[in-house]
Formats: sequence, C-alpha cells, structure tokens
Amino acid sequence: GDSSLCCIRSRNRLMLSTTAAFKDKMSKAGIQPVYVVEIHLSDSDRRYFSTTYIALSDLSVPIYPSISDVVGVASSIDIESRSVSIGEFHVHFLDDGVLRDLIKDNFIYGKKIVVKMGSTDLTAYSDFLNVAIGVSRDVVPSEGELDLEVADMLDLLQNKTIGPRYWLNGHPLEVMLDILKAAGVDASIYDASTLAWDSDLTRSHFLVSRYDAKLRGLDDPILSNGVSNDGESALGLIEELCELMWGSFSPDELGEFRYKPYLSTNAVDRDLSPDDVGPVEQLSTADPLYNSISMNVGSVTRRKKTEFIGRDRGIFRDTAIGFTQEDTAS
Repeated sequence: GDSSLCCIRSRNRLMLSTTAAFKDKMSKAGIQPVYVVEIHLSDSDRRYFSTTYIALSDLSVPIYPSISDVVGVASSIDIESRSVSIGEFHVHFLDDGVLRDLIKDNFIYGKKIVVKMGSTDLTAYSDFLNVAIGVSRDVVPSEGELDLEVADMLDLLQNKTIGPRYWLNGHPLEVMLDILKAAGVDASIYDASTLAWDSDLTRSHFLVSRYDAKLRGLDDPILSNGVSNDGESALGLIEELCELMWGSFSPDELGEFRYKPYLSTNAVDRDLSPDDVGPVEQLSTADPLYNSISMNVGSVTRRKKTEFIGRDRGIFRDTAIGFTQEDTAS
C-alpha cells in the first residue's frame, strides 16, 4: 500500500557515549574485555564485582573478581502497539562465598543492577561503558556457580497496580504521569519532563476520558465512582496510552524511563514486511482490493427507556465508538 500509511516500524536507537580512552584501548589487538557489575543495595551502598582482577583509580571501594560470565540482555518493541517486551540477562557468579555472604545479610530482590564493560588496560572506572541496567529477580544455584537473574527495568512497572481511578479530559501524557504516581513508582527512575503535555507538539491537543457512569434512576444525575475496584496493571494502562500517542515508554541506557514519540526519520525500517502483517486474503473477487483500517477508541453505555408490564424499565446498552479509514488508491 501507500508507504505513508505503513511508516510504523521503529527500533529505539540507543546512543552510547564512549570516552577517548575507551576507544583507544578497545581498538587494540589482544585486549581482555572486563565486565563490572554493580549491585545497588541502596542509594549510598553499592557493591562491585568483576570478571577479573582490576584496580581503578577513581573507585575507592573494593571490586571482587567473583563473576565468570554475563549473558546478554534483549528487549523488543511491538511495531503496532508500541509496547516494549521485557528482556533479561544473567550474571554468573563463582560460588566463592562472596555473593552468599551478601545475600545472607541483605535483601537483594528488586535491586538495581548495572553492568559495565571495559578492559584490563583501562585504569579509570569512568571510562567503562554502560551495557545493561536491570533489577534483580532471583538467585539460582548451579554447579560451582550462582546465577543472578536480572530482568529489564520494565519489571518495575510490570508488577505495579493502581486501584479505582478515572480521568476527564486529560492529556494522555499527564494521565501516564498520574498512573505512575498512583502506582507509587519512585520519581527518580523516570523523566517527568517527557510526560508534559507540550513535550510532543504534534499531539499536544489530545484529550482522553475514562470513567463509568452510574444512574440510580431516570431523573438522577450521572455519577462516576471510578473504575476497576480490583486494581489494574500500571504498565498495561501506560501501554494503551502509548499506543494512542504513537510512542513508547521505556528506559534509556542509564535506566531512566522516558516517553519517546515515534519519528519516522529515526526508524531503522519504515515499511511493513509480509512477516509483520501475515498472509493477505482476498475475501471477495467482486469487490476492489484496498487497505482498510478500523479502530475502536472507546465505548459508551446508553440507557434506553422501555415499557415493561405497565411501568418504565431502563435497559443499558453498550455502544462502541470508533472509525474506519479506507485508502482505495492503495
């Protein structure tokens, strides 16, 4: 079809900043790569581990050479819904007692884990490169090792829920910020400036409402008592708003969540392939072939007055609100 209708694939670009020393040392032949893993027990208590012994001039705390390997992290973004799937990586510790002592005295579930990469030739920790940030999820013992399982930072939102909450004529980004606050998400892990209504001027006029209307009788006013008394996933609601805004909410290389609008100029691929949309089936040989996209954007409950055995009785009916766009030229 028309390429202007298909410019929806985007892989978020990760801009990694490297120092001159990193480029110089890592470009030489025969280098020995080194991983350094930080476990953030608190804002003021960080523990450092590495895959080999190193001494760094700008790091005054000890670095324990207790890691045998770090298995890579991966995450992906859905090309249509803009939702980001959670990846994970594993840090394999030698079972030398260091991690066991740490676990014995500290609760490490849900703690921030930072992985940096460098080489034995680097003498400053500031020259090491951030390669992964996540949260600890589990420690699994194996032969001679302890496997620290680390989930993507999105795991912090995956397990957050909010109770009854409704919004009237709110900007989607401001609603997202309200969801984060309602879920008790630490404000230090997201950039609130990207959730301002004027951060994306192409969508600054968007408004959304979400509530359930209740009527006690035909002459009573419409009231709202909120929605979802059982609680809902904060991440699920945010992903729905991202789909509406045609953007994504995900952590950057430093582990800070940001809203990022889709920009076709930054997309690696801007067209859908047959693998993305599945097989094409012509339903009728008599009708013309064209692209048709339908979307439901909401629903409304209406009360219909009917007569039932001599008295009025209201019947509620749900009506979907949506639109269909057809491109016959394609």
